[in-house]
Amino acid sequence: PETPILSGLVGSEMCIRDSYYIEGVRISGRDENGIRFLLTAQRQHRNDENQPAILERPRLTQFDEQHGERQTLAEHGEIKADGSMLTLSGNVRIVQEKSTDRPNTVTDTNRLTIRLASKG
Repeated sequence: PETPILSGLVGSEMCIRDSYYIEGVRISGRDENGIRFLLTAQRQHRNDENQPAILERPRLTQFDEQHGERQTLAEHGEIKADGSMLTLSGNVRIVQEKSTDRPNTVTDTNRLTIRLASKG
């Protein structure tokens, strides 16, 4: 099965051996339910391709036609090396816009894990 992981990496990249960072990250794709998303961050750092990518000031926007747009912001984030999971931490805020069947909601938490794509 095709894995709809991450596409559209944009930013300026600096490589040092196996370690690198990217400024102004933009990643787009579809999650395991087919919902489009855009993940942005001020900076991404990775020590090795088999290690998680560490994000500074990540912002995830999910575009769900049925339930409206959802914005999730945090101080830090981590994407598993295979792109399947995003874990956000530090002042995580989820803002769900109002839709025909749901009210506008704001949720605050310290940690949140989101499945971006199935592993296989």
